[in-house]
Amino acid sequence: MGTIVAPRTSQTRDNAWVLLLVLVSALSLAGCNRQPKPEPIHIQVTASRYTFQPPVIHIKKGQDVILEISTSDVQHGFEVKELGIDEPIQKGKPALVNFKADKPGEYKVECSIICGPGHEHMQGKIIVE
Repeated sequence: MGTIVAPRTSQTRDNAWVLLLVLVSALSLAGCNRQPKPEPIHIQVTASRYTFQPPVIHIKKGQDVILEISTSDVQHGFEVKELGIDEPIQKGKPALVNFKADKPGEYKVECSIICGPGHEHMQGKIIVE
């Protein structure tokens, strides 16, 4: 009579578990190389009497930015045409403007709402370096 050999299901199952463990470990380690996304920088801007404070804002290329813009007198606008920003600013209601500084350069900031006789001189600058 011949000998009957039982299938080695427990060894096959063990091999499957080992393979699964190796795959899970490899995927976990692959995620460890990712750098955490840097927090956006938060810059406060005040519009008042035909000026923006600060008048010049310096930002590093690639930086995520949150501008908190307020006014201490009348309604103003905060416009940066090249960055697609045009935000009305009302007294007592600060506006938040989020953007990513992708392209280096100097960007002109203007008041987009007529705010008085010095309105045309109300300008600032964003410099992305």
